[in-house]
Amino acid sequence: MALEDTPHLGLPLPHPDNSPRTVDVPRLRAALTAIDGHLKDLQDAASALEDDKADKARVAIDIATAVSQAISDLLNGAPEAYDTLKEIADKLADTDDVVSGIIATIATKAAASSVYTKAEIDHELSGKANSSALGGKANLSGGNAFTGPQRVAFTSHSVGAAILTLDLEANNGFAITMTGNPTIANPSNIASAIGQEVLIVFRGAYQPSFGSFWKFPKGEAPSFEGGLNAIGGTVLSSTEILVHGAAGYA
Repeated sequence: MALEDTPHLGLPLPHPDNSPRTVDVPRLRAALTAIDGHLKDLQDAASALEDDKADKARVAIDIATAVSQAISDLLNGAPEAYDTLKEIADKLADTDDVVSGIIATIATKAAASSVYTKAEIDHELSGKANSSALGGKANLSGGNAFTGPQRVAFTSHSVGAAILTLDLEANNGFAITMTGNPTIANPSNIASAIGQEVLIVFRGAYQPSFGSFWKFPKGEAPSFEGGLNAIGGTVLSSTEILVHGAAGYA
């Protein structure tokens, strides 16, 4: 029995010395089966190549579509005279003087950190004197004639046998209800209240004592009588309040 194969794929070949029925026919069957497999592999490879070509074609189409859409979005309906970067640059160069003028004008405006919002201005103005009630403006160089009553808005406190510190920056009129013998301490923010008049009304049949800033005639605090008393004074300095009036009413 002679066994020979093809030179490239090694497929079995028939031989004159072999028995056709018992030797060569099985060898030929094996060769044909191997050839069939090789052809199938070639067919699959060709199909894959075609699919790859189709995929590449689709990718190319997608890229072209995306680029076209990006250009369209960039132009965004711009007129033909301004649909290239060069045309836009030329136009901007032509308007340098206008842009410089706008920038110069903006530079003269106040920075956002230096201005007030409407709400902030309203807050600052709330509680201030109404200019119309002052006849248009206050006379800073002489006396002012008021056409309506001027009232003190009292700040109320209730205190027993404890220390009470009045804030002269917040107000200059105070109504104190005593439930014990309190100590009226040296007030806070007195330096900002120099020249200010102070009025304190006391309710309750108790005797308050006062801090060293309160300067009474002859250095003696008044003895309160009954349940309604008052003192008035002028802030002379950051350590002195001259009490020039003290009275008991009930």
